[in-house]
Amino acid sequence: MKTTIKMVAIDLDGTLLQDDLKISMQDRHAIDRARRRGVKVVIATGRMYSTTVKYARDLDLDTPLICFNGAYITDIENKKKLEHYLISMEYAKRIHQEVTRRGIHANYYLEDDIHVAELTELAARYQERLAVPIHVEQDMQAFFEAHEELTKITIQSKEEEEINSMARWIEKVWPKELYIVRSNAHFLEVSHPGITKATGVKRVAEEFGVQQEEIMCIGDNHNDLSMLEYAGIGVAMGNADSEIKDKSDFVTECNKNNGVGLAIEKFVLED
Repeated sequence: MKTTIKMVAIDLDGTLLQDDLKISMQDRHAIDRARRRGVKVVIATGRMYSTTVKYARDLDLDTPLICFNGAYITDIENKKKLEHYLISMEYAKRIHQEVTRRGIHANYYLEDDIHVAELTELAARYQERLAVPIHVEQDMQAFFEAHEELTKITIQSKEEEEINSMARWIEKVWPKELYIVRSNAHFLEVSHPGITKATGVKRVAEEFGVQQEEIMCIGDNHNDLSMLEYAGIGVAMGNADSEIKDKSDFVTECNKNNGVGLAIEKFVLED
C-alpha cells in the first residue's frame, strides 16, 4: 500500500531555486496544490533566517523554517525560536588562526549577522548574491572576546582540495565536538555536533504529528544527505553529484527543469 506523504521538506539553493535564485511557476504550482491537500511544505536550508524567510512568504508558507542546516528552527508566524544550537567561540578562534595561516576565508554567523576579517572576493560575491550585509571586523580578537557563542562558521576557498583539507583538519582536532558538511565544492559549514537537516526535519514533523515514513525530502548537496536518508522518500535533484543520487530513493530533474515540482507531482499529487 502506498504511503501518503504528509510533509515535504525542500532545500533552497540548487533545489527549489533556479540558478537565478527564482522559483519556477511549475514548482510554485505543485507546492500550492500540495498545500491545498493539507501537506505541510517546509524549507530546510543552510541559509540564515533573513535570506530564507522571503521565499517562505513568497510561497505563502506558514510552517517553521529550518535554517543553518537544522541549527536554527523558527516559527515564521511569530518568529519564535523553536530550536537554536550554538557552538563555542573558542572553536571560532582556533579556526580563524588556521584559515588565516592557510590564506583562505571564513564567515562567522551570529544568527542573522555575518562577520569577517576582510571582505575578500568570495565574501563580496556571497554578499552580492544573497543581498545581505557583511560586517568587516577591524579587530577579530576583540570580536571573539565580545561573544561567547555563535551559530555557524563557513569556510570558503576557490580550491576544492583546500576545503577538503580544512575538513580533515577539523575532524582531526575536534572529532566529536563539531559538525562539518560541504554545501558545495567550495563551501564548508561548521556547526553544533549532532544537529543536521535530518534532526530539523524530525523536529518540525513532530510539531505536526507526521511520521518518518510520511516525509519526503528533496535536495542536491552533501548538507541535504542526512534528511534524504532520514525521509520516507529521499529525492535527489538531477544536478546533484553521484554520491547524493546513489543514496537517494529517487532522482528527479535538475533545478533548471522543475525538479521539485515533478517530484511533488509524482509522490504527492498522483492518485
